[in-house]
Amino acid sequence: MSMAALAPRCLSRTFTFSRILLRQPTAIAATTSSFGAHTGRSLISRYASNTSKRSPFKYSHPEAKNASVSPSSLVDGAPTSAIAGGRTKKGAALNASRQLAEMCAKEDVVMYTPPESLKKVFWIAYSAAGLQLIFWINTAQYAFTHYTDNPIFSTTQPDPPALPIPGSEGIESTEVPLAPLRKRVMISVGLVGTGLVIAFGICAVPWRYVTKMTFLKGGTTIRIQTGRTFPKGYYREYPIKDMVSRQQLVTGVGPEGRSPPKAGGSTHLLLGSEKERMSFFIDRRGSFKDPNMWDKLFYKPYN
Repeated sequence: MSMAALAPRCLSRTFTFSRILLRQPTAIAATTSSFGAHTGRSLISRYASNTSKRSPFKYSHPEAKNASVSPSSLVDGAPTSAIAGGRTKKGAALNASRQLAEMCAKEDVVMYTPPESLKKVFWIAYSAAGLQLIFWINTAQYAFTHYTDNPIFSTTQPDPPALPIPGSEGIESTEVPLAPLRKRVMISVGLVGTGLVIAFGICAVPWRYVTKMTFLKGGTTIRIQTGRTFPKGYYREYPIKDMVSRQQLVTGVGPEGRSPPKAGGSTHLLLGSEKERMSFFIDRRGSFKDPNMWDKLFYKPYN
């Protein structure tokens, strides 16, 4: 067939195909979108198959049961033992909480009582506070009735006349003039205040010594009674989760395994709430319901 004969036929077919394209845009768009979706799915499946290969490093959360070390932890210098140790401590604390809940399910449980010798220490402290307070009160009373501005101890001044017998004339009638009343009152108040501060400092020690510690029913709250004798029956309650001790009770040293880890170390523990500044004193020589549970619940060393 000659080229002259083929040219009109090709032009007619081209014109017909153009008319089809103009009349059916919806079909063409559907065909195009179907092709794009099929291509996208194939790319995603290919990417997933490529990334399903195992990496030389495994990663999981450090608190997971079968945690492994990630590359970032290796770079930061976090050893596997440290991660495992943290996981172990967390598990031990959870087990201790369960044991405590079972123990306190029906009644209160006394966890700690001090040695009997501690009561003598309390009486000695209160006696010392009372005696020194009496001393300061007497000093303040003497200053109020005898304080003078004259230099009676100067070598250039004659000796002051003898004071009258109490109840005869009164101190104001002597020849030695007293200091102004306001000044004597201020000095006396200062002396009494000094005695009160010292007495409070001495009494603060028994007030922070724990005489009885009880886990209340339910195992979530702790009741602490101290050497504070007034008001009678005074106690304080704290959530167990807020209590922290930086010293470990069970050290494996001594006949009962609770002696200080170092020779000459303190025989007391400090137990305090994270929401308060002052801690309570716990005597290692006291009686503990479960020393191991104590460490699991309260022992949190400095990081």
